[in-house]
Amino acid sequence: MAETCFDILAERFARDIDRDLVKRGLSKTPTERLAWLEEMQTFAEAARRAREKARKSDG
Repeated sequence: MAETCFDILAERFARDIDRDLVKRGLSKTPTERLAWLEEMQTFAEAARRAREKARKSDG
């Protein structure tokens, strides 16, 4: 069977996927995944505030 453009694209995406990270994520319960997502959101908000504070102090 001939390889399609979709096959090529899927192969390129698959190269950059951390399969261990995917496996760890899938081994968690939905509740654990939601808790992790909330932690990451809190981290992202703190990083955003720190970036804004650094910009204000620089200029």
